[in-house]
Amino acid sequence: MDFPIQRFEEIIASTVADMRERYKTYAFDRAFERYKSIFIASIRQYRQHRGNDTVLIKDLKSRFLHETALLHVITRLISHNDEKLDSPHFDIWPIFDSDSIFNWYKLSDDLRNPIDKLAADISYIDNIGLILSEASGHLLRKFIKRYIGEFYTPLSIVEHLIDLSGLEADSLLSGNKVVDPACGGGIILTAIADKVVKLAIEQNLHPQRVIDCISKNLFGFDIQPYAINLTKSLLLHSCLPLMSSRGVTPPRFINIRLLDPLASYQEFWNGKDKFNYVIGNPPFFIVKSDSLHFIENYCEILHGHPNLFQLFLWWAVKSTVPGGIISFLLPQSILSGNYFKNLRKEINEKTELISITRMIDRKGIIADADQQLMAFCVKVSANQNEKLDVTVRVTRNGNDISQSNPVSIRKDRIIQSFGDVTIWVVSDNVVDYTIVDRINEKCGLLSNIDMFEFGNGGYVWNQHRELLLQEWDSGCLPLISAASIEPYTVIFPYNGSHPSRDRTFSRLDVHVQKCVHSGQALLVQRTTPRKVGRRLISGLPSSNFHERYEHYFLENHVNYIRCRTVTDEQSLLLGLMGWLNSDLINFIFQLRNGNTQVSAFEMGLLPVNLEIISDISEHVRLVTITPPQTRIILLSDLNDRLYNWLGLGPHHRRRIFSVLNQKER
Repeated sequence: MDFPIQRFEEIIASTVADMRERYKTYAFDRAFERYKSIFIASIRQYRQHRGNDTVLIKDLKSRFLHETALLHVITRLISHNDEKLDSPHFDIWPIFDSDSIFNWYKLSDDLRNPIDKLAADISYIDNIGLILSEASGHLLRKFIKRYIGEFYTPLSIVEHLIDLSGLEADSLLSGNKVVDPACGGGIILTAIADKVVKLAIEQNLHPQRVIDCISKNLFGFDIQPYAINLTKSLLLHSCLPLMSSRGVTPPRFINIRLLDPLASYQEFWNGKDKFNYVIGNPPFFIVKSDSLHFIENYCEILHGHPNLFQLFLWWAVKSTVPGGIISFLLPQSILSGNYFKNLRKEINEKTELISITRMIDRKGIIADADQQLMAFCVKVSANQNEKLDVTVRVTRNGNDISQSNPVSIRKDRIIQSFGDVTIWVVSDNVVDYTIVDRINEKCGLLSNIDMFEFGNGGYVWNQHRELLLQEWDSGCLPLISAASIEPYTVIFPYNGSHPSRDRTFSRLDVHVQKCVHSGQALLVQRTTPRKVGRRLISGLPSSNFHERYEHYFLENHVNYIRCRTVTDEQSLLLGLMGWLNSDLINFIFQLRNGNTQVSAFEMGLLPVNLEIISDISEHVRLVTITPPQTRIILLSDLNDRLYNWLGLGPHHRRRIFSVLNQKER
């Protein structure tokens, strides 16, 4: 039987309802003011680069009530069956510390009864502390507005991160220090503590020594009081089997701290007590540099707007002893994203890549986060030749990690350099690297071919709503949206169901003058419509469009590629369009790309061979004049022509077909 989440949710709802009836007290007001000051200070520091970061007091009050309810119910659940924890010893729990923000409330007898019944029913469930951490995250997602990237890590991924790190149960007993710098619900630290306690019981180790080692060598930081209280409570629950002996002093977990480690970097970067293991799931969203007073200390890894995960990763590198291990869950945008090119450079120089587990699903990995993720493990080391192979796994999501087969890939095949740009190419199939090697041998980069210029359309329509029109009017220019771009064509005016049909034209004024385009250009959708498989879509506007409109706008969800010279312009753009729409280049792109975007930076990294582009231009012209429903033979011939040019055999072609036809979830 699984954990009864519905009953748990009902109990939390009843507890919150009880609180709402009696929270208008001096004790509540005092606690909430402290909570509000801590929370709003964090929001101001880590406000997102985009989006509304305004905190509504009613939302914050609801959050505080739900968090208080969760802490009290969870504490009661996990302490229910231990006689030592009945009154008067119940005050060892963090929420009852005299300085706790959450001690303003006490559960009534009416609420204790259903909690105790649930506790009796779930007493047989193993790892109840870890399960309660997951359940806590589930309810927070359901009832509480996220302000600072609070995503709780699923247990399957927690176990995988720990496994990748190589952390053994006796590591803490040997004095190794382990930290989760954004510990959230404490699920990673609790899983580690459970392993240590299990070992202690199996080997009949001295309980007090084990408890002291866990308390001394396990570190966790967070900027939310709730996270710290929950982490301490779950760790205390993990230690309960060792506390049945007389004279055992309960741990206080002084190293689980309400602390911003990014701002307190000096305590760890310059101190003697660095960490042997850093394991975590750091928050990921873009923040504003001007709100971070410490940002200059991270400048070597920044390029453009900082993302929190890159700050945490660099903090981990500088807080870890030589030979220490970092095991993080990260967005795949780090693989090739422009903003992270300096971070990749420093990581390549300061660490040894051990393993990457790439998750191809974009949703359903962590709650409702829409982000392709990967488990990433490195060793802090100056010896870059120590390990020549990297362990790679590819999995859909955290639920099937245990079924994924690890494959050893040469490090130089994963870490690929193009001039001063380095990207990470991650696959668990050596056939993929054979294809990549051949394309690299025969192609240069689009950014290195002088005859092409490329970039983003630049027109941000929601900043100029007053200029937008559905029908043409005097002084207007066409506004081409991504929805107009289909393989091998651009449909204008757009007449489909996408909302861009209502913004087909824009008036011209000084505010959008710099966004005006002219002449022929190959257009590419910037936001890829799929999360797996085929993701590049490019088309050329018709000659009729250019005859009618000398100038036009391109939305910022549209990229363009234009020839710098009119010599053979039509032939080159036709060939390039076939090249970008081909199975071969779609395969290469999905292998290199780590997010949903086709940025101008990543367009510049696309491989291009001018000779083959010229050779296929007439074939592509025939495709454009053939109705879409009868193109299949022409498109198949085009793909075969590129495969033959690259010398790819049947097994290479089957691999490309299987990757591009993966089913979405």
